[in-house]
Amino acid sequence: MSIMKNRELMIEQIKRLRGQLNESVEDSADDLSKELKKVILKHFPKSMAQAKFSKSLVPSVVVWFTIGKDKSEYPSGIYDNDPVLQMFMIYGFSKDGRPSDKIQLEQHRGGGFTIKPVKNKYMAYETHKVKLRKTTGTPQKIIATMDKYFAKLKAELKKNLSAMTDEHQQLVKSKI
Repeated sequence: MSIMKNRELMIEQIKRLRGQLNESVEDSADDLSKELKKVILKHFPKSMAQAKFSKSLVPSVVVWFTIGKDKSEYPSGIYDNDPVLQMFMIYGFSKDGRPSDKIQLEQHRGGGFTIKPVKNKYMAYETHKVKLRKTTGTPQKIIATMDKYFAKLKAELKKNLSAMTDEHQQLVKSKI
């Protein structure tokens, strides 16, 4: 083999190895899902958090969070009765899970937690809002945004614990 051919092969191998070493959350939706779950569980280690890449309809990462860890902790055993239920969608992935230049985070359910009614006494609950702006950016920006959101959610839960029903207070106290 010629020296030039050897050199080209070595350069190719080096590029391939660098590519393997530089893999990060920018490389796949599955990596981003794992990181998001870690971020949420950092703030609420005794709760349920799931993040999963879905190819159905629109390739996206779906993120769920409940303060209860399983069915036994949800009021009446119903998932939708969790007082802090949150659901997020992250768009901007190809079918194989590679993110585009800009991915987008949106909140689809939740955005706060249930409290005793203050304004409308005839209602069973009202919602204390914890705002999250629709965010567009890199996977690192999405992770940072989710980290800030869950830190803010935890602080708001602590601050407004007395505004919750007794059953919800008991559940939240055991988780924060």
